[in-house]
Amino acid sequence: MPSPCSILSSSILDAPTNGVTPDLRDHMFRITDALASLESYGMDVLRNLKVTEMSLLQKEEEPGKVESKMVFETRVTKSMLNDTPNMHGGCTAFLIDFCSSVTLALLLEYMKKPSSQVSQNLNIMYHAPAREGARIRIVNRTVTVGKRTMSARSEVYDADNSRLVASGSHSKMTGSQPETRLKADPNAAQSESRLKTAKL
Repeated sequence: MPSPCSILSSSILDAPTNGVTPDLRDHMFRITDALASLESYGMDVLRNLKVTEMSLLQKEEEPGKVESKMVFETRVTKSMLNDTPNMHGGCTAFLIDFCSSVTLALLLEYMKKPSSQVSQNLNIMYHAPAREGARIRIVNRTVTVGKRTMSARSEVYDADNSRLVASGSHSKMTGSQPETRLKADPNAAQSESRLKTAKL
């Protein structure tokens, strides 16, 4: 196994687990390590996330069904602030988006379903500020996984003060592949035929 490239992927290897097999842990390591190696939006925040729990649990209210739960922690740093010394609401939404997506990816892999999904809806409710330097904990649980849509819920806590900062729900879906459309012209049928032949 390659050396982890971030706190995020490294913590996957050490996080306490419940119901997560070594193969599932390895899969989640590879996903988070690949994401953390990218140079894209918010990577300085995501690379410093630490996974503190990773579980697959039987749902009490729905016997026979499984939910995944993942807990992440980090510190509020300057790059996460708004114009006051509080965590920006956009950063909170970004963390909920990412952490709930990774939590869904764990359950999707357990269920042997594709993990490549796109966001459909993200709802956030803000309850209290998180000051610079605060240790925040993001607790995520899956809610439903269907044929094309799935959802998760998240709570963001100021762990130093035992205070709920924000809560959110995240719905995702399997994205559609764009179809090639040809302009109508006298040779359209012939062109479409050539296109299909080229794909074979």
